[in-house]
Amino acid sequence: MTKVPRTSPSPTRFRRRKPVYARHRGLKVTAEYHRGPLTAIALSIRAGARFDGLHPGLAHAAEHMMFQGTKNLDHRTLTEQAAQLGGQHNACTRYETITLTFECFNPDTERALWLLAEQYYNTVVDEQRWKVERRVVLDELRGDRSDPVQSLEQSAFCRFFRGALAHPVVGTVRSLAHLDAETIQAFLQRHFVHEATSLAITGGNDPERIVQTVERLFCGQPLPAPTPPPVGPGRSGTLRRREEGTVGYVTFLIEAPPSFPDFFAAATALEVLGDAPDSRLFQEIRGRRGLGYAVDTGSAWGPDWALFTIGASCPPSSVDRLCETIEAICTEAAQAGFTEEEFERARKKLRFSYGLLEDSQLDRAVTLAEDQLLGFPLPEEIEVLMASLTRDDVSRAWQRVWNGRRLTALLT
Repeated sequence: MTKVPRTSPSPTRFRRRKPVYARHRGLKVTAEYHRGPLTAIALSIRAGARFDGLHPGLAHAAEHMMFQGTKNLDHRTLTEQAAQLGGQHNACTRYETITLTFECFNPDTERALWLLAEQYYNTVVDEQRWKVERRVVLDELRGDRSDPVQSLEQSAFCRFFRGALAHPVVGTVRSLAHLDAETIQAFLQRHFVHEATSLAITGGNDPERIVQTVERLFCGQPLPAPTPPPVGPGRSGTLRRREEGTVGYVTFLIEAPPSFPDFFAAATALEVLGDAPDSRLFQEIRGRRGLGYAVDTGSAWGPDWALFTIGASCPPSSVDRLCETIEAICTEAAQAGFTEEEFERARKKLRFSYGLLEDSQLDRAVTLAEDQLLGFPLPEEIEVLMASLTRDDVSRAWQRVWNGRRLTALLT
């Protein structure tokens, strides 16, 4: 077990966060003190939908089954054990990760860690339980499909990539119908290994003692992590979908550089263009032209892929005009760059968004777990990186991104 930095056990040293980073049998561990009555825990495994292979929706199904019973706890007992701690017990599957979370009172941290370890090592996938839970997953899938905007964005994402990202996280009706308990159990055994796992705990406990607790509870063998399946570029161009309804929508998927600092330079440009009231897109779409109400921007990142999105709603009859407006604003920015005032505002807003993690222990724990696992810079490292960017860096980054590969999806 190696730890960096080594913090003193004296409580007087824990008035501010002093993370302890450890590696236990291949498991990445981050523990930090945060004054208050609660502790947040995030257990992240690099076993997301990217690893589904021939069974789209497999990782998401595995996440669901982790709450259906273990070798030592049946479904009802597992649920009751979590409820007795009075905390929030949840999970989320993304393309890169499955992340389990727990929030509890500080004195219950060891018990919460025990429960997560029980799910991690001892989940049992029973065929009858899977048949029941499959109906729940199918209902979730139908909910996604019933939202035309969400369905459009999902279809666009799956077209924009080929390989391991070219399917929905939740899978399809056909893939779920052919998925059985044995396949899910094998997935858990293959992917839930220490080398593919990161654990972050932030709360009102001594970080050194928390690391010792983790060392005692998480005692699996340091097996190698499976190799991530390849991801490649998919289609560009335009996807148009017609729906009977009163809402039109435009979304741009833009290939972003996964390397740093290029990603953050382009993300700063997107902040200037983005969805805040002072942004160029918001001012033009909503303020000057009154084309629609909602303007949204976002990003997604993996170690070998990255994506920016720009989306906006409008009446169906205005979709083409809205699309042309977004293209014109983004093209102008690529040609003329940004002002120093825009750059400084955007950089401060990005710093503010990362600063908000200081007020949300759960978000902080998830960020620490996933960033450590995937190699994304930690919030403190991003602060340093953002401070080194210049306006010219941001302008050049946006020029490269906008002139690169993109897909436009239209809902009319």
